[in-house]
Amino acid sequence: ASAEAGRVRLAAFPSAVASLVPGVLDVVGQRYPGLEVELVDAEPPEALDALRRGRVDAALSFSYIDDDAGEGLQAEHLLDDVLYLVTHPGGITRIADGAQCRWVTGCARCHEELIAVGRANGFTPETAYASDDYVAVQALVAAGVGAALLPGMALSAYRHEGVQVRPLAREQRRVEAVTRA
Repeated sequence: ASAEAGRVRLAAFPSAVASLVPGVLDVVGQRYPGLEVELVDAEPPEALDALRRGRVDAALSFSYIDDDAGEGLQAEHLLDDVLYLVTHPGGITRIADGAQCRWVTGCARCHEELIAVGRANGFTPETAYASDDYVAVQALVAAGVGAALLPGMALSAYRHEGVQVRPLAREQRRVEAVTRA
């Protein structure tokens, strides 16, 4: 598709779809009324695979380390998304106390990051539940099932009134726009 008209297929992860993408689609629609954006909701591994296979034209992805997007792909850093410790009232207040509770985790990359953050803070997280749905994760945390690490983008899209959040300034994920090289 040209920059002025046509169709662009974009894959994006759920918290980006809920927070970042609506504003982008609004701006694109105003600036390029002839450009149609087809949106696909996909976690980064699936989004990058779809990009490699030509099923989408671009992807919004995230990573927790400064690694490259992979062979044949080019990534542009968009922003750093701070991670938050999410607990129920009366839950832990420091990530270093994470061995005292069970954890609710998200996608595979999010689970890997939880394990890495836990180990960096002297414990191996015991996972109680896993869900890619940030609303469900927060509901489970609010019910006292466990604590969670959630990105700021997810919390800006929805925040359960029954959770407490504390930023982990040293923990963040890189959000990137990825295209074929």
